[in-house]
Amino acid sequence: IDLDWPRWDARVFVFINKAPRANATWMYAGRLRYRFAEHHKVGIETFSTFRNAKSPKLMLGYYADLSERLSITLAAGRGTGNGPDLSARLEIVWQVF
Repeated sequence: IDLDWPRWDARVFVFINKAPRANATWMYAGRLRYRFAEHHKVGIETFSTFRNAKSPKLMLGYYADLSERLSITLAAGRGTGNGPDLSARLEIVWQVF
């Protein structure tokens, strides 16, 4: 198998999710992406709480850098085990400064 490694990126995150009037929740996330064009990637990502670590949500995603300061993510997937049946996410990031 011939893989062009400079086109791949992988990330792992550990963080706390804190919503108003709710307890803080430790979570993890990870993703693996492949850049198929200059500013366009496809990939797979997973995330879950540590409390429910054996049932993460798995999503396929499209990631685009529309400009130096504007990017979008479109992702859809489903939970494993006791996770949710189907979910989708649209993420728009505008870096003002």
